[in-house]
Amino acid sequence: MVTGIGVLVSSLRSLLIRGKMWIGDSRVCSSSWASLLGVLYNRHYEFVLHRVQNGFEICYCMTTFSASDLVTSLFCGRISKEYLYKLCAAGDEMYAVPHLNNVLYLHYQGIRKIENLDDYVNLKCLYLQNNYIIKIENLDCLQHLRLLFLNSNCIDKIENLEGLQQLDKIDLSKNNIKVAENLSCLKSLTSLDLSYNSLTHIDDIAHLSECMSLTLLRLSHNKLADPETVEVIF
Repeated sequence: MVTGIGVLVSSLRSLLIRGKMWIGDSRVCSSSWASLLGVLYNRHYEFVLHRVQNGFEICYCMTTFSASDLVTSLFCGRISKEYLYKLCAAGDEMYAVPHLNNVLYLHYQGIRKIENLDDYVNLKCLYLQNNYIIKIENLDCLQHLRLLFLNSNCIDKIENLEGLQQLDKIDLSKNNIKVAENLSCLKSLTSLDLSYNSLTHIDDIAHLSECMSLTLLRLSHNKLADPETVEVIF
């Protein structure tokens, strides 16, 4: 399962630090990334990760990924075209042939950089939430994209979206965005979520008054205390 694989990557990071990790029935005690490499690299498993915390146990399985694929994602936060191919082949509602996909699930993958999506030209929905992405980039090839989920990342600037003219919804909640900008060019944008960010002043959201197609806007859990904020938008 795609979600299981993504959570596995995130869980391995945290478990490695604690020195609590199992593969199959064998416990792995690792004090460094090198130890993990020695255990996993160039092997193929049906991974079963047992995490014991607060009295419960969670298991995650994956059947088609080599350990080297996992390590690439785990260490570098980079997703290769080969990794994407295997992810799609293994996941529900996705296909090994890139252009057949209209939905791509890349959440919980430990991704730091958006890349290698050039072949997925027919995507309409892209899930990239709960990663470590710091920059919005390399999306111009997705001319048919309508739904973009980038919530729960490390993004501090809205940029590089002008090529996505069919974009209808963007979720950028739970990032570190300080200014709402570069959105008025998206003439089809109706839904925008900027909740849980770092917007503090009226000037930070003034640009939203130029987004004429917006019908749903979320700004909760920022630091916008000025009562004139509503007037600026409406």
